[in-house]
Amino acid sequence: KNIAGFDISNSRGDESKKKYDITTYNDFNKAFTEFNPDIFIISTPPNLSCPESALECRRVCPEVR
Repeated sequence: KNIAGFDISNSRGDESKKKYDITTYNDFNKAFTEFNPDIFIISTPPNLSCPESALECRRVCPEVR
């Protein structure tokens, strides 16, 4: 599989790992270094925004647009 998950919450990451049989990460640097994704989707609840996550993606992987 070429799918990995990311969540800063270890419990939610573990839940996704078991439910979807995927590798999960709780650290952007490790995710980009080990998995090196072609696409990174940031998903948040409707009442939240994700500027910090988007900025961290740009910092770790400057070619992200």
